Amino acid sequence: MENKLIYESKKVVKSYSKKNNLTPPEKSILEQMKKNNIDSMLDIGVGTGRTTSHFGKIASKYIGIDYSEKMIEICKEKFNYLSNFSFSTCDARNMSIFSDNSFDFVLFSFNGIDCVSFEDRIFIIKEIKRVLKPNGYFSFSSHNIYNIPKLFSFQFPKNPLKYYAEFIRCQKVKKLNQSKNNLLNMNYAMIKDGDINFSTEYCYCKPEYLVSQLTSFNFINITPFYLKTGEIILSNQSFNLINDSWIYFLCQNNK
Repeated sequence: MENKLIYESKKVVKSYSKKNNLTPPEKSILEQMKKNNIDSMLDIGVGTGRTTSHFGKIASKYIGIDYSEKMIEICKEKFNYLSNFSFSTCDARNMSIFSDNSFDFVLFSFNGIDCVSFEDRIFIIKEIKRVLKPNGYFSFSSHNIYNIPKLFSFQFPKNPLKYYAEFIRCQKVKKLNQSKNNLLNMNYAMIKDGDINFSTEYCYCKPEYLVSQLTSFNFINITPFYLKTGEIILSNQSFNLINDSWIYFLCQNNK
């Protein structure tokens, strides 16, 4: 099933509507953005508005988009009292509803950019580049391929009654994907990691490959963040030693 159809299901929409907290790196990025004059912000993959109440405060004009129409409906209901907030159904691969150089800050959180193939994310980055103002900021998170060993390993649950479910999860991960060693030798791969009962497939990438990709699109000041702590990953830190399940990035548009 295509990921888009999954995010239209009532069960998934209800699950996302319960999420309101920011991750540690999102908190760090929010604090950095507060120091900048953010007139207009685009929140891609906004879902049911998890990030809206936090990031919407720093922008004079806030727009949230998602390719799930049902999630956008919830956003419109939740934030209809705020005149400077607006929401639209839109696929990030084609954001022709927005003019060039429209936004000071574009956010694509919660690994939303991983919901499409690596080839399609090229279209997304090109579109983000287009709608960003010169020197505008882009932030996103992406699955870390160096987390594969942990993903393929049995993780002992605190509740012993969940041991069998974890055993099944571990076996399914191995059955539905390429071998661990093969994946670790790839720059990126589409992986079924067990999310939403293995119905979704996400693009996992090597962080250093993402840095090179951003550089090729002329993004500058590329700053990666640890998922667990929200701290900046220093330039002397080797990405292959970091097993955080996601890595966050903040960069600037040099155009």
